Order: sequence, then C-alpha cells, then structure tokens
Amino acid sequence: MMRPGSFQSGSGHLQEAMDKLQRRWADVSEHWDDVNRRELEENHITPLLREASALLPAIGQMSEAVAAAVRELEER
Repeated sequence: MMRPGSFQSGSGHLQEAMDKLQRRWADVSEHWDDVNRRELEENHITPLLREASALLPAIGQMSEAVAAAVRELEER
C-alpha cells in the first residue's frame, strides 16, 4: 500500500533537485553567456523549473488524500 510518506519523500527529493539545478545553473551562467545558453535557459531550464514547482502543491494534496484514505481504511 502506498503511504503518504512516500509522496513527501518524493516531494523533498524534487525540491532538492530543483535547488541543485538552480545553483548549478547560476554557476554555469556566470561563465557561459551567449545565445546558446540563453536559448537553453528559455526553452528548457526555466520551463522545467516552472513545471516542477507547480507539481509540489499537487504532491502535497495527493499526500493528504492518501493519508485520509489510509486512515479511513484502518478504521474499518
């Protein structure tokens, strides 16, 4: 059975990965500033971070729904 903690763990890993990507991309951007970097950022990095950020609240809601379902099943 899926436990709510698995959602929280996944959410935490996603947040850590996003933070790491942002830090690394900032480092790269200090040394690489041309049209290719800007296109990569505009077409891939920024959309990826935006989409991943949008997932975090949904993951939290799913975790709450699973927790409620588990509690209900345990009460039966």
